[in-house]
Amino acid sequence: MLTEARGMGMTFHRAFDHCTEPMAALDALVARPAVERILTSGGAPHAMQGKAQLKTWVDYLRHTSLRIMPGAGITPDNAAEIIAHTGARDIHLSARTTKASSSHTQAVTTMGEKDESGYPITDPVQVRAVKQAVSRFNQYEIR
Repeated sequence: MLTEARGMGMTFHRAFDHCTEPMAALDALVARPAVERILTSGGAPHAMQGKAQLKTWVDYLRHTSLRIMPGAGITPDNAAEIIAHTGARDIHLSARTTKASSSHTQAVTTMGEKDESGYPITDPVQVRAVKQAVSRFNQYEIR
């Protein structure tokens, strides 16, 4: 996959959270310069719960080009705390909300969501709130 994606930025997805030996996995990923970051919750259901482990990994990678990108459960209420605690330079959030559907059909076919009265979208209000919450960390990126 790395060969096919050559020249593209690569993020190792949350499969990392299932590694039985995460430090060895970090070392293996450092050896692959095409991988820029690891999206992880610190091995926990949400990044807030995994923030101690996230900090350990951020510190471990401090002098490499590989970065830890906390994700899972990032909200305007916890984004700044996660960044401040971990020292991470990137965060990932869905900022998901549901937009009411304007469809006037009585379709019986679902679109894969549990609530057919609307559909999921990224909420610009939440994105703006997270951006404002982490603005004091102006060198950081929101993804």
